[in-house]
Amino acid sequence: MAEIVAPQNVENPGEDPRWLGMAESLNGPVYGTNGWAARPYLTSSDMTVYRNKDMFAADARDASRTNPYARSAKRTSVDSIIGTTMTLSLQPISEILGVTDQEAQDWAEMVENKWAIAAESPDCHFDAQRKQTFTGLMRETYSGFYTSGESLGTIEWKASSNGQRTCYLNIEPERLSDPRGQHDIIHGRRMGVERDRHGAPIGYHIRERHPSDGAFWGPIDFHKWKYVPRRNSWGRWQCLHYFEQDRPDMTRGISAFTTALLPMRLLQDYMTTELESAAVRATYAAVIQSELNYEEAMKVVGDEYANTMKGNPMLDFTMRRMADSAAFYRGQDMRFGKAKISHLLPNEELKMVQGTQHANGLKDYADQNLHLLASSLGVDYASLTKDYAKVNYSGARAALYDVWRSYEVRREEFVDAVAWPIFVCWLEEMVALREQIPMLGNRSFYDVRDALTYGTFETWTKPRLDPLKEGQADLIMYNAGALSLRDLAKQEGRDWRRVLNDRAQEKAEMKKLGLTPEDIDWTLIMNAGAKNKPKADNADDSQQ
Repeated sequence: MAEIVAPQNVENPGEDPRWLGMAESLNGPVYGTNGWAARPYLTSSDMTVYRNKDMFAADARDASRTNPYARSAKRTSVDSIIGTTMTLSLQPISEILGVTDQEAQDWAEMVENKWAIAAESPDCHFDAQRKQTFTGLMRETYSGFYTSGESLGTIEWKASSNGQRTCYLNIEPERLSDPRGQHDIIHGRRMGVERDRHGAPIGYHIRERHPSDGAFWGPIDFHKWKYVPRRNSWGRWQCLHYFEQDRPDMTRGISAFTTALLPMRLLQDYMTTELESAAVRATYAAVIQSELNYEEAMKVVGDEYANTMKGNPMLDFTMRRMADSAAFYRGQDMRFGKAKISHLLPNEELKMVQGTQHANGLKDYADQNLHLLASSLGVDYASLTKDYAKVNYSGARAALYDVWRSYEVRREEFVDAVAWPIFVCWLEEMVALREQIPMLGNRSFYDVRDALTYGTFETWTKPRLDPLKEGQADLIMYNAGALSLRDLAKQEGRDWRRVLNDRAQEKAEMKKLGLTPEDIDWTLIMNAGAKNKPKADNADDSQQ
């Protein structure tokens, strides 16, 4: 490395901009907790993540715990993307599997039912810690990704009460690190991730304990790392590492809370200051104002105390004055009826405290700041603040469609990176390893794995602002052939086959009880009466 020489003829080389630039090229930019660099410059994606990842993750987690708006944004995002239940929607490609469409549908329905029983069981078969159902596990995983910028977990092989062994262990991302903090500058390992010559991850070094646990829970396994390959020898997933990659050659993720930290803290500090000021103004209703100054005080004290106050005369007089005043007021109990009368010392007056600040400034500043927070956190303003008073119908629809586009993109990415590999590993166990589910077609599971496991997870979609109008629009689109029953059921997070089965059961039960559709829907009786109503006598004359 070439030696850096300070610029010549400069009294203080540290203040020269050329010297600052060269120094930062070695030490890196100085970043504040708001994510802005004091002097930014071009760095690789991994260098940017390496210098700031842990600091931003710690700030984001603290904000999500202590800041009400950050907490609201995280809860809103997790609820919108994961929902109440993640429902498997499997669509095997029959042409590649060499089966008919009906066979593929029947097999998919059977797999979906088996999955639903295991995934939502209170025995928590898919959680390696046996604490949460599959949906709860995905909520926890996405919540960690939303604040930290990445999620990490391993596919474990652990026996459960239903016989299955595939489960998922969620891991704090900071446990992914270089063993003993030693950087690998030869083989391509970066921040605990082993990479091939193209930068593709092939394995992960995971610390056995969290870095903060050693000081309290003891040093056992504190300095041990375990290497987990991304896939095993036959292609089964072993470790799932997910982050949003927005630059080439990224190895680790960084928190998206970065842009929100500064306005979030400014708003919190401003509101705290205003509330404290209001509390002080409300606490003190009146103060006693004295006109006694230092010169007059010296005359009152006299010459006999001049020598004793040479060290700190003002302090001595002040302490004596305060003691005398306290004794004077402590002994007062003058009343006229039930009203208390204040008798003041000479040259003192009672001054009422009146607030001069109003809440308008606080409200305007908070509204402006909250709009910045909503933009940076990826949620709409009304959902963040839970204030729907100012939202009109058109504005709410525009905000809802805009934010739900982002939700759907992030949901699809998360499902492909985390939820779907877990299902593929479970199906591999059920079909190829334990033969609990028959294979669809005559080919090997590993030959047609992608065609056999084609599908996604469904959950609720954007809410309806006007169910009547939007339902009528969906009905028109359905009758025109632009929407299918699958599409309509998907909007509500339901399986279209289950909807048809429910309709068939309702129809059979109605027939059993002797009910007709008109008994359920009274509008059918009105429509039938309108069709059978005789025409008026002058109807033909009006048409002529």
